[in-house]
Amino acid sequence: MNSHYNKIIKPLARELRNSSTFGEVILWSKVLRAKQMLGYQFNRQFAMKIPSLQSNQFPQPPLQRGKEEGLDSIVDFICRKLKLIIETPMTDFRHTRA
Repeated sequence: MNSHYNKIIKPLARELRNSSTFGEVILWSKVLRAKQMLGYQFNRQFAMKIPSLQSNQFPQPPLQRGKEEGLDSIVDFICRKLKLIIETPMTDFRHTRA
């Protein structure tokens, strides 16, 4: 996993940080923030370029930009030292009814 920061989509990442779901807020504040998880540093809403394996097999993703090969992506949480990405569901389950 290559975790190169992508400045092109930084404004979108900032916007997502400011409009987090309830699950993201709880996970960040109670578990991942300030090295609370066994001393490992996590970043949230991290804008990065994920290299593609074989770009000929897949259609161009909508956020694809620049000369570098790969997918522009914003991951919910990342620990670069562990090479770990955590994605949370986009739905805020507080407001759903059975």
